[in-house]
Amino acid sequence: MGDVLYSPGDHIHGWMDGRELNWLYETAKHMQSVVEIGSWRGRSTFALCTSGCPRVIAVDHFHGSIEHQPFIRDEKLDLRADFYKNVGDFENLRVVEKPSAEAAAIVQKMEGTVDMVFIDASHDYESVREDLRLWAPLARKIVAGHDYGYDSVQRPVVEYFGRGRDRRCNAIWAMMVDGYQLPGDDGKPDVTDDTARNMVAMSPDS
Repeated sequence: MGDVLYSPGDHIHGWMDGRELNWLYETAKHMQSVVEIGSWRGRSTFALCTSGCPRVIAVDHFHGSIEHQPFIRDEKLDLRADFYKNVGDFENLRVVEKPSAEAAAIVQKMEGTVDMVFIDASHDYESVREDLRLWAPLARKIVAGHDYGYDSVQRPVVEYFGRGRDRRCNAIWAMMVDGYQLPGDDGKPDVTDDTARNMVAMSPDS
């Protein structure tokens, strides 16, 4: 057997796969500040914090989104306790325990703008559209998020930006602000495996 590759945050429960965690980790290395909207139990937060990004701001009320309520109830989860157990020791982490709209006002007052915004909260159309309205204007370099394969995520992203995603890694979508490019970026969308290729086939940016 070959070596098992470790992805930062892979030990924490969540739905982001190893390639996506590595994308977050590598991308955040080039950021001075990142805001994550929707942190669950800290899987993606861990990847962001271990990147060395000086300021990672996690936004979550820790009640869970509507689609996750049955799972939270059945598993008797304490999302807040799990999150702090998993990532609470990172010195570069700031947590804003508020709903999205309240948190956006707090972060804007605290930071003004940030290098990168990553949206992975509620996945229904109206919530994604509202998160884009609130958070995308705060990003200087990248606006990104998760679960682009959901129509309820893809539609508001395309509507807001007027185009399909600029970069992709499996279910991650990323839009470059004002032509920003990561070091070594060839300007082409990233397609990492068959899952990503299948998503591209059904998305407007293919």
